[in-house]
Amino acid sequence: MATMASPTSNEPPGHAPYTYRGLSDTDFTRILVLHPSERRDAPLRCDIIHCDEHDFECEAISYAWGPPDLTETLFCGPDEEVLRITPSLDSALRAFRRPAEARRLWADAVCINQGDLDEKIHQVHYMSRIYKKAIRVLVWLGDDYDGGEQVLRLVRKHVDGLLWIYSEYMGELVHPLRTKGRTWTPEQILEDVREDFGHDGCAALCLFLSRPWFQRRWVIQELALAVESSVYCGEFSLDAEHFFASAYALCFMFQEVAEFPLATRKILENLSEPLPGDDRLITLLYGFHASQCSDDRDRVYALMGLTNRAYQGLTALGYRSEVEDVYQALAYHSVESDRIFSVTLYVASCFPPRDVPGSTLASWAPDWRAPKRTGTVSIGPPDRVRVPAVDTLSPWRLFGRVLFVRGWNFTAISRMGEPQLSGVDTNNDTAERLRMLWTLYNTLSLPEKQVANDEGRSEDLLGFLDCITRGSFSLSSIVLNNVYRLMFATESAETTNKSSEQPDQEKENTQPLNHINTRIIKDFFDRVIQRRSLFGAANGRVVDGPDDVELGDQVVILPGGYQFILRPAGNVANPLTAHVGETTAFQLIGDAFIEGLGVGSTLGEAELGEAQWFAIV
Repeated sequence: MATMASPTSNEPPGHAPYTYRGLSDTDFTRILVLHPSERRDAPLRCDIIHCDEHDFECEAISYAWGPPDLTETLFCGPDEEVLRITPSLDSALRAFRRPAEARRLWADAVCINQGDLDEKIHQVHYMSRIYKKAIRVLVWLGDDYDGGEQVLRLVRKHVDGLLWIYSEYMGELVHPLRTKGRTWTPEQILEDVREDFGHDGCAALCLFLSRPWFQRRWVIQELALAVESSVYCGEFSLDAEHFFASAYALCFMFQEVAEFPLATRKILENLSEPLPGDDRLITLLYGFHASQCSDDRDRVYALMGLTNRAYQGLTALGYRSEVEDVYQALAYHSVESDRIFSVTLYVASCFPPRDVPGSTLASWAPDWRAPKRTGTVSIGPPDRVRVPAVDTLSPWRLFGRVLFVRGWNFTAISRMGEPQLSGVDTNNDTAERLRMLWTLYNTLSLPEKQVANDEGRSEDLLGFLDCITRGSFSLSSIVLNNVYRLMFATESAETTNKSSEQPDQEKENTQPLNHINTRIIKDFFDRVIQRRSLFGAANGRVVDGPDDVELGDQVVILPGGYQFILRPAGNVANPLTAHVGETTAFQLIGDAFIEGLGVGSTLGEAELGEAQWFAIV
């Protein structure tokens, strides 16, 4: 929730400022009862009533707060006391006000006393129940000032085809689209949508999807928990579920000619799918990382309602605590209560405290203010490498801010190679970065594995792709052929010879539209190679790691086969020894992938040596 600015003008003559009455122990929340009016420009009048959970019956508004300037007036109660609100809430209330009957609404800026920090965190704890119980969630995207209504009308016209394209992108397509008495091909859908949108429609779409609502973090739970929801722009509305999936398909289709904000793409992707089965807060924060909020504590608090777990420690900290206290407390909870130390380390690799100037968090605690470094298909992959069981009751111990983890020091970074890619803009040219990584891979490989730098044989290219995607590359002849085209801008490859041997029927069933498939692959690589590079290890293997890895960094393997890079960082007291002494402390630099150690690999004691404790600070 935003921090509201002071009113910019005095109260109207004869009207006192509104004074909140505190919520009692039996009160659930407040409801805004908006008085009717036939005129849109008539003053806004309402009653603000308290209710218990059984009497909570209203619609909830989801909107972007916008600049926290309290310039608009809401008259409250029979004495018409004045409550100052933002222009964005003012426009939403005017849009949803009925001409002849009162309307019961819930809007956070009015129904929560924003000046009471203790009440704010208490109501944050209730937010999930509020949006689950709401009759409907009304998504206010603003007035029609930049072609928003036109966009919604075009989406409604093409909703069937857009949902089909969305299913193709998400890998859920099982049959061609048949509607309106005809069978549609992907080419026809794309051509029809592009022709209808044209240059002006595409420009309007880009402006519309850049509106503040799509960047806001609080809307995630507001929509994800809604029983029913609709989006509104000006006088036009559309079913929310259909709109989000269609808008995501449009982002995908027009990404080469329009610049859509990352936060918009992520929120559309996540809101058009069911919530992930893993509802741990740290997992949700990873998935919804791009959405913004004005208070950095709300990066955590805004998503707490999406979990079924108890985070009393975080709620107790509230808005009177420092941001880093909230983030460190969540990291403690993830390790101690959720018992996911390996996932916590992986997420900290994506959001490292060292990327936030002045951050005092331990290196193993994700700093959610950091821009996301990289991403893979999922976080916390199951047993990547089979390793021996460690001879201890737990593979980790937590002593204050020091996380001791049990594992094996497998090798060290000994070669940097050329060209190094630190600072190279991933999003500028995906193909160029892939070619640079390919060159780097060849310079770091052992002599017997070296191949030509321009084009590669299938076994060499597959080893390279497996390495840079950290074992998450899924092979098919079609996918490999499109990767080859992306990297080398050619129409044929030695790697795709097997595809010519497919029966005609199999080709027909498995050959997707090439330019759609290429965009999916490009989008995938944009995520997995961001802020990554390749390095040579002392044992001769190639290692994929963060682009700021240094010579001498240690590559360790932890129980479950997780691979990380640690950097020596002085000494720290070691409470795990019989006689308390000091041990080497390490800073977590990031996750790693050691060439050839993918899913199904096995390492024995002879290769790993003796397990040891690593103190991560």
